[in-house]
Amino acid sequence: MYIKGIEEPLITRLFATTLTGAAQSWFSSLLAGSIRSFEEIGGRFLLNFSTSKKQPKFEFALGKIKQQPGKTLQKYLDRFKMAALQVPGLSENVHLYLVITGLHGSSRLAKSVYKDPVRTLVEFTIRSKKYLELEQMEIENADPRPHQIQVEKPGNRKQNDFRGKRPEEKNLSKIRFDRYTPLNSSRSQIWREVESTEMKRVDIPRPLLNQAGLDQARYCAFHDGPGHTTEECWDLRDAIERYIREENLRQYLI
Repeated sequence: MYIKGIEEPLITRLFATTLTGAAQSWFSSLLAGSIRSFEEIGGRFLLNFSTSKKQPKFEFALGKIKQQPGKTLQKYLDRFKMAALQVPGLSENVHLYLVITGLHGSSRLAKSVYKDPVRTLVEFTIRSKKYLELEQMEIENADPRPHQIQVEKPGNRKQNDFRGKRPEEKNLSKIRFDRYTPLNSSRSQIWREVESTEMKRVDIPRPLLNQAGLDQARYCAFHDGPGHTTEECWDLRDAIERYIREENLRQYLI
């Protein structure tokens, strides 16, 4: 507005139209005729709201940011990065020291940098990227069901835990694993590559029941039928895990 040559009295009046909430209430409480210039209203405004300004962080505040047990590396690094941006004049050496000391002792990244130190933030970023990718892979391969191994016993089917499973899949597999090995490829891709091997002959799944009521838009190559996708298939997940524990499919391990 100054560049366009707008006069100060108009600027002073227009300033009030930009205010909302508490600032608008403050302006409305001013006595009529008490403001004589834009400089005066600006000074009063800053004096009244200076404590509302977001204060910059200091280096000691970053030292309080720690990776909590059970929290992901991604969340910790994101939180630290956002806080570091608010510290004016933060040196690279201090930044590097604080982000490393904030890692949890059980963190694989922490063990890595203590064993083989990094000397710059660029080196740390490159090193952390590998562990972030590994963490994401493990999350994607994690089993969302309760960690229980279920074994079907003759005459005792009611005791098996089939929560979260579709009714037509309840009799497809005898063993459910409580943990699954992290893989470097999707299960659907692994099945495409191994379905013609001996794995197909050993792990031929039983056909899904009641196919008429299944979602015809979702196809499972493992069952060769509708109802769910290949990637969602619990029976394929368990079949692959059995083979891995039998020292097969090693090429798909991280």
